[in-house]
Amino acid sequence: MDDVFISIKNGDIAAVEKYFSHGMDANIQAPDGNTALIAAAREGQAEIVKLLLINGAKVYTRNRLDETAVMIAAYQGHNEIIDLLMAWGAELGGNRKGWSPLVYAAYAGRCETVVHLLSVYGAAVDDTTNAGFTALMLASREGHLQCVNSLLEAGADPNIKAGPRRTAVKLARVAGHTDIVEALKAAGAKE
Repeated sequence: MDDVFISIKNGDIAAVEKYFSHGMDANIQAPDGNTALIAAAREGQAEIVKLLLINGAKVYTRNRLDETAVMIAAYQGHNEIIDLLMAWGAELGGNRKGWSPLVYAAYAGRCETVVHLLSVYGAAVDDTTNAGFTALMLASREGHLQCVNSLLEAGADPNIKAGPRRTAVKLARVAGHTDIVEALKAAGAKE
């Protein structure tokens, strides 16, 4: 089984096709719970993603962290793979902690993916995690100014609170991201 996941990581389509010719299940899972599809999405292997989908890989299968392939593709910024997965029925819902693909992309600073999810798929800009964090809050905390600006342009509310004291401004300020504090305030954020 390790050989399958090594072939996926290396983008060796011929080897993966060979595994299928020997009866490999497209939904094979590694010991860490990642499916072949999740592994291919993580590595940005679009051709292998296609091959897995054609051979019956399920887009909604989750790993041990309750993540789907589309979440992992968003975290890695692989828009082509997001498009493939969405065409095969993937959804933008979150995991058991409420982290959606948009939240994953914003947290990781994948600004092109943030814009892609918002403009192409209509991701909910102010969706919150179970802890009350929005994509804007996490992008602010992590110092991703371009993502913050993209989220604000898409209508993200800079005044949503996660609990009584956590706002995008406060998270950015604590992390030392003064440029983001200024951008948020310019967009109407309050302390």
